[in-house]
Amino acid sequence: MDGQGYGGDGWGYDDRVVDFPERDGWYDSYASYDHYDEHRDLGSLTMLVLINDELVDTVRKPVKGSGYERVARELGRGSPAAPPRERIVEVPAQPRHELQRTWLRMLVGGAEALERLDSTPLPEDEPATLDDVRAELRERLGAILERTDTWALDLFGAEVRTACRRLGVRAVVAEPALLTGSDRDDSAAAALLYAVAKGNDLVGAGRALSATVFYRWVGLKSSPQERARRFAHAVAGVEPVTAWHSRLGTKSSTPDVWNLGSADFLTGTFRRHLLRARDLADAEAGASATASATG
Repeated sequence: MDGQGYGGDGWGYDDRVVDFPERDGWYDSYASYDHYDEHRDLGSLTMLVLINDELVDTVRKPVKGSGYERVARELGRGSPAAPPRERIVEVPAQPRHELQRTWLRMLVGGAEALERLDSTPLPEDEPATLDDVRAELRERLGAILERTDTWALDLFGAEVRTACRRLGVRAVVAEPALLTGSDRDDSAAAALLYAVAKGNDLVGAGRALSATVFYRWVGLKSSPQERARRFAHAVAGVEPVTAWHSRLGTKSSTPDVWNLGSADFLTGTFRRHLLRARDLADAEAGASATASATG
């Protein structure tokens, strides 16, 4: 060889020295493989150029179009990668006493509020202070609270009346849109009272008052629940405590109440229940710590 053809075809070899003719037959049947993706990269191959058994060049080119596609596929190129094996990770369940304390903190307004919680009754005739309410909404809110006052005293007592006054003012300050709609004042008053009643575990199946009796008493033909939730959400956020109740288990003694986000809206009787729940959670936490230390 005179060397004139060395590297002369762009791939670094001369066809007079080494030839890789296109093959037919079994090398070309790769299209029949169901799992093969014709667009998937098959990688590259390296050719060695020998003259008189001496390596004079190496040529690297794509496998596709070389005639060695099937060989590449048999070596695993071009096939979809095997999916990763599923791993099951077991996450330890949060202890019940921790869930209970989290639930209690949500109800009363935080960890500090839970620690200083007491069962002192709410003031019986605390007046509603409308100074922070938008001026154009004060008259309407005052009329709504007057109606709520009457129903609260008739159905639940003076503490609930105070809770309604507090919740009504704080909710409208936080979300004035509660009173900018076209609904009637009696509907808004019923919704406000219903929110306070649900937040104190006073209405519903097995409670002091059934929902049906409540609707009839305030003159409603349908539930005020959707509107009532807006009052609760305005002061406490959008997640109702019912979601936490389900996490604590269906046999839980925890009442299925709404989250009002502060002990300011809770009667002394209901706060006594929460204090018992807090003490039980603390006792369970202590027992768990002792068991871990001795185990």
